Amino acid sequence: MPLTHGQSPIARHALAIVALQALAMCAACANNEPVKWRESTTRISLPRPDAQLVVDTDGRAAALTPLLTPDFPGACPGSVRAVSAGATRFAAWWDADAGGAARVTFRRSGDGGATWTAPVVVDARDRGGRGCNRPALALASGEQSPYLHIVYWIEPADGAGLFFSHSMDGGGMFHAPVAIAYGARPVLADVASLGDTVIVAHEDPNSPAARLRLAISVTAGHIFEQRLPVPAEGGVQSAPRVALRGRTLFVGWLDAGEKALVVRSGILNRPKQK
Repeated sequence: MPLTHGQSPIARHALAIVALQALAMCAACANNEPVKWRESTTRISLPRPDAQLVVDTDGRAAALTPLLTPDFPGACPGSVRAVSAGATRFAAWWDADAGGAARVTFRRSGDGGATWTAPVVVDARDRGGRGCNRPALALASGEQSPYLHIVYWIEPADGAGLFFSHSMDGGGMFHAPVAIAYGARPVLADVASLGDTVIVAHEDPNSPAARLRLAISVTAGHIFEQRLPVPAEGGVQSAPRVALRGRTLFVGWLDAGEKALVVRSGILNRPKQK
């Protein structure tokens, strides 16, 4: 509807907002896909099955052995994940009660792991009764921010799925969980971040075949604005890994023999962050 002199200022203002929204939607339609994928994949040998995907100093994908972590009291065996930011270390894991409900639990160390803060429960909504029989969670710290990100599959009363929680002050307080994908099939995920950009790579909990998807946030994980599949060359995609350097994204998954990562890279369609 065109703006006319006979309309009230309030009506003209409302129509102007609608017009701006329409222009924004058209601009979004004109944009390219969220990721411009490279055609070919590469393979990286794994020093151990739980090795992390990182970007080396030459900008290439590489595998890194995870940080050693203490055996925190009550932690489900093999569930502890840890990351570092200088001398500060962060750790998160599952612990389960006698009824089989599990909690996402977190601790922080300011002296390289010599001492740790008291445990903090990040998410206690689980009602599935699986105990420690569940996928490992994923943890990442921001290279250019105090943000901390945790991704995990959990079974709350209102529906199972993959969820994301984050802290903007290095673990002092965690925001309410955000759903990445609802689905009853337990799935693995990984998370990487750079500034306000957060990338979650995860198995699809609703796909009968093992396939990977991405959830992309440019708002530090408050919402995930874009979701898309990861292109495959046949076969299964499981146990995802993700790494981010500038606008270059690397997504990896285990090969059939679980001895190497198949890695596909791409360029994020977003302004380059400083």
